[in-house]
Amino acid sequence: LGLVALVQTFEWVFLILKYAGAAYLVFLGIGMWRSASARADGMQATQARLSRSFLLGISTALGNPKAILFHASIM
Repeated sequence: LGLVALVQTFEWVFLILKYAGAAYLVFLGIGMWRSASARADGMQATQARLSRSFLLGISTALGNPKAILFHASIM
């Protein structure tokens, strides 16, 4: 009730906030795009060992409580 009344009263503020957030995400995307191309031109990326990448991915996935509950529900 309170949040809906606030949004309806100050609709223009939330519209400005929405567009500012979208502009910020576009700004971040362009910045990441530029840094990726500069890094690819400037230096060669070293290839990580496959086993290290696999173990890092497994530890990240299994450390997530939602993933643990999902796998436990399957079992």
